[in-house]
Amino acid sequence: MSSTSDNIRTDGYPIVLTADRTLIADYKLLMDGMVSSTQTTATPDFLMRGILTPALVSPTLRANQAPLGLRRVEAALLADGFTKGDVIIVAPEDIEMAIGPATKIVGLSSCDPTGTAMNSTTSPAIEGGEICCADYLASLASKARQSMTDSDTKIVLGGPGAWQIAESPEERARLGIDCVVVGYCEKEVGPLFRYILDGEPVDEVIVCSSNEAQDIAPITNPTMMGVVEISRGCGMACKFCTLSKVPMRHLAEDKIIADVKLNLAHGVENIALLSEDFFRYGSGNSGEVNYEKIVSLLSKVRPLEGLNTLQIDHANVTSVAQLTEEQLKDIHTLITGGREGEWVWLNLGIESASGRLVRENGGGPKMRPYTDEQWPKVCREQIQKLVHTGFFPLISLVVGLPNETDEDIKKTIAWVESLGHGPYAVVPLLYAPIDGSKA
Repeated sequence: MSSTSDNIRTDGYPIVLTADRTLIADYKLLMDGMVSSTQTTATPDFLMRGILTPALVSPTLRANQAPLGLRRVEAALLADGFTKGDVIIVAPEDIEMAIGPATKIVGLSSCDPTGTAMNSTTSPAIEGGEICCADYLASLASKARQSMTDSDTKIVLGGPGAWQIAESPEERARLGIDCVVVGYCEKEVGPLFRYILDGEPVDEVIVCSSNEAQDIAPITNPTMMGVVEISRGCGMACKFCTLSKVPMRHLAEDKIIADVKLNLAHGVENIALLSEDFFRYGSGNSGEVNYEKIVSLLSKVRPLEGLNTLQIDHANVTSVAQLTEEQLKDIHTLITGGREGEWVWLNLGIESASGRLVRENGGGPKMRPYTDEQWPKVCREQIQKLVHTGFFPLISLVVGLPNETDEDIKKTIAWVESLGHGPYAVVPLLYAPIDGSKA
């Protein structure tokens, strides 16, 4: 079976990978994607599609940027012996052009296929409508199914939100999903896809084991928003987080640098270093901070030619507490390249000013070594320290945690009022169980 070029096969690609419009769009910065993922169908379509999620324009059918998860799958398949002619990642608008008689697998990635994550339950409660992630994914799955010419073609869904439909045959049927892959799938995706291509039956739900960091294949093409993984997993045991039981593993500096350089070589000038806790990079699993490892990594990334904006995303309070103001200033300088007056935003999970409530919901390791009584004071001090050193904290608070009392709510409100003025934002989120039950 031949193709008219390296990019367009006349008979379709055996493996077609894509994601919904909230994950594949012409984003410039990490915050662009974060804002879009919280929008609902109440957001006017002209605003959502025209401004918040502008269509990705690529010179060929292959998407010139793609979510990191899909790039990891692509890299794992290529490392497993599949060829570039077997696998293509496309923008959701182009899926019909990639599917043909040769197509046996359509892989979809989603961060929230049913709209039941915390962001997704919060936004509809405030704005109305349905979360766009879920709405767009349903439309994409339908479009994929309608484009198929072979009844044996399978739709496989993975991504951060796969857990939502893993235990729900009804949701799988609604979306037309044949197989759900949960977790980091680099080790399993090659054999799984070969089984499907050979016509072998596969389980409807496959839960993957996590790769060791040294076994993760480097990406071969640039990522959406210049996202580069520096750590995966968290292991802090919070009951409301899907990564709470996944131990944190760090990628080696050389792999991180290679992924950054690949993005820069393709003209992606804004890079986002992703981890569930940036300040734990290079540390062990007991929660200690390795300042030297952080500085070493940033000192190698910041000088790279073509780099404009360097971003980070998440941090934990107790990690911030282990760093002095001078150390945080040094980290800030490395992230910004020494540009004056540039704030570095990061997500800081406080969850509640009630230490008891955080601990009862699995957050004991997250709070260690502080007691329930110390928690609100420590959180306030670390926020102030971040602000003093040039960081802009996005403070998440979870409303409706199990066992929450009126006193807990009053304590958290008083705590927010005690923060005073400063460049920070408080982001309330409605609790959403991760076991599929109702809150």
